[in-house]
Amino acid sequence: MAYIAIRGEAPSTPAVFSATLVAVTALPFLMALAPDLPPPANATILALALIHVPMTLYLLSDAEIRRMMGRHPMRFIAVPVALFAVSIFAFTGLPAEHQFWYWLPVAVWQNWHFGKQNVGIYSMVRAAQRAGSMLPVERRLIVVGSILGALAAYFGCEKLSGGNVPKDIELLWAPMVLRPVAAGAQFVLLFVSAFYVVRNRARMMPTTAVIFMLSVNFFLPFYLIELSLPNMFSMTLLAHGLQYLAVLGFHARSSKWTLAAYLGIGLLLAEIYSLHFVVPSWVFGSSALGNGVPMGILLAHFWFDSMIWRFKDPEGKAWMKRRFAFLFD
Repeated sequence: MAYIAIRGEAPSTPAVFSATLVAVTALPFLMALAPDLPPPANATILALALIHVPMTLYLLSDAEIRRMMGRHPMRFIAVPVALFAVSIFAFTGLPAEHQFWYWLPVAVWQNWHFGKQNVGIYSMVRAAQRAGSMLPVERRLIVVGSILGALAAYFGCEKLSGGNVPKDIELLWAPMVLRPVAAGAQFVLLFVSAFYVVRNRARMMPTTAVIFMLSVNFFLPFYLIELSLPNMFSMTLLAHGLQYLAVLGFHARSSKWTLAAYLGIGLLLAEIYSLHFVVPSWVFGSSALGNGVPMGILLAHFWFDSMIWRFKDPEGKAWMKRRFAFLFD
């Protein structure tokens, strides 16, 4: 938790911010060098990664966020509630053989969500390094990587749906055609992004070059090795989650109140997760509702955060520039 040690006007804050995000974004690539994790280690990583989902609650400690929610109730309240309700229905109202059609878009959206967060991470690191704004071509390359990440989730979704896969799903996967094409596109993207960095090295400091390559090729490990999908998902989820926790941690520097809220909510969630995993088992057990509630929270998190962290939204951009002034001064 480097942000605790550097509260105040420490001049090294942007450098620490950049180094922290580079380190956690590299986690999937480190996983690609390791064998499959044993179940206890994988469960520990997954629990740690998942804590970031309800940490969205921390944002409510920011008065500006609460005012934004009041100004846009449909965007920030109604849609998350609707997504939560959809998730509850998927597990309580759909037969098991039809739940695949819930898991498929959720898995695809999850990797898309991960990839789009990297757009913001790269932009913030460039600001921290005083390297200027992200160019449209750089954003497009990260978005292409996000699309390939969504396809990787698409290919592996049958392994995350409890084995209840429709019999005609082979036509949907087209594994002999689409999967090799996507893998080839991923390696082309790796070459193109490396060429781009070399050709534009004048605007690419070492840190920005590294975070750009990691952001564009965040899902390369999915195509690089034959690793069990749950382990790969957990490592990308861990990287994404730690990115999020780090950014919130630096936000918490803005006042004693937000720092206390960050630590308090984080410790409470860690306690809940360590004792009962996603939601208290003594409330929901392993029932359909026990699956629907955490997944509903996940979908609400996807939506809410996609609306808050948007540089192209003037209101959100102004909020970020105030709360992360140390990156933009």
